[in-house]
Amino acid sequence: MAIRDFHRTKEFIPFNNRGTLTFTSGGGFPTGNFVDEFSGTQGIFAAKVFGNPVVYPNRFQQAYFVNDSWKVKPNLTLNLGLRYENYGTPSNVLPFPSFAGLGVPLNTRVEQKSDNNNFAPRFSFSYAPRFGSSGLLRRLFGQDATVIRGGYAITYDPLFDNVLLNTAASSPNVFGSTTVGSAAGGRGFADAGPDSLPTTGSLSPTATVNSISENLVNPLTQVYSLGIQRQLPGNLILDVAYVGSRSERLFINEQLNPGVDNVRIDPTRGSILVRTNGGDSNYHSLQTRLERGFKNGLFLRATYTYSKAIDDVNSEVFTTSGGDSVGSNPFDRAVDRSVTTFDVPHRGTLAFVYDIRAPKFDSRLLRGILDDYTVSAVYRIQTGAVETPFVGGFDLNGDLRAFNDRPSVGNPD
Repeated sequence: MAIRDFHRTKEFIPFNNRGTLTFTSGGGFPTGNFVDEFSGTQGIFAAKVFGNPVVYPNRFQQAYFVNDSWKVKPNLTLNLGLRYENYGTPSNVLPFPSFAGLGVPLNTRVEQKSDNNNFAPRFSFSYAPRFGSSGLLRRLFGQDATVIRGGYAITYDPLFDNVLLNTAASSPNVFGSTTVGSAAGGRGFADAGPDSLPTTGSLSPTATVNSISENLVNPLTQVYSLGIQRQLPGNLILDVAYVGSRSERLFINEQLNPGVDNVRIDPTRGSILVRTNGGDSNYHSLQTRLERGFKNGLFLRATYTYSKAIDDVNSEVFTTSGGDSVGSNPFDRAVDRSVTTFDVPHRGTLAFVYDIRAPKFDSRLLRGILDDYTVSAVYRIQTGAVETPFVGGFDLNGDLRAFNDRPSVGNPD
């Protein structure tokens, strides 16, 4: 089977393409400069960013898969599948789709390379062990009362448009220009208004770059599980399973021109924040479930999961915890490897579903009103979310980022 999906969207780029005017105090007239059309003298008066405020990313997504089930024996079933996915390269619609490198001019066009090898095999099985009429295994597993299941699969994450929009709103795809209020007359310059906005601008080598790596590909995740389900006395069903995953080449933000002792590696360039595939994570869990259904329409379920999730740097390319999406040490990701923002070591639930069965009325109207109602509820308890402490507004390590540093003891005394 094949799934082909062509997206052509209209995206508005979040930058200051209309311009802004900031009237400030000066000459002893802190409130009258706007009315009198004086710019003021406190810094930048007019600012405008030039570039294309709208883009039309084309994304031709393709997915092809085959799948088959093979009943090897009455009590053993295998399921085999293979999927191929291709998400395209929507960023290539931009004038400058990806970061060209530190050793080349800022306005060098380098396209994102296609990711054409996303093959995703999957395998699963279901086995119901059968034993003789007696023996320890028969008593342990029962006869046709136990099912063992397992599986393995590879999956891929798509590229999302927000990454493209950040690139489109950053140099060299856009560039800005400003006008500073002068001190002439003590109130800045006169006739300050929309006509004072800059009419042109040029690229600055030290402008902030927010882009992607030309080798950015789809993140890959391996998912695996092995579980056993047993029917217990009293019509109870017990399910115990190990479920895990390993994710590779996850999206992270990396600063490619960090500061060293407050001086950038390449002092002729500014901040260069690039989305790369530098992250990975793993997840391990023990998942248990106990449930029972009753003839009167009542169903009860209790679950408990013990798990641990670990990843590099931050759990998202957009900040969820820790103050900044960039690691505290731009030269060593390992120092930030720890439990993820999404780590929930303990999680338990209690739930019930009750199908209300109304008495058998002779009246069709009463049956229609009172029959076929369901009451349900879920109670959940779990450990709290993880937070990463950070120092806000201080650059402790001199990498020229003020919100990614961890607290430290400067004076051991």
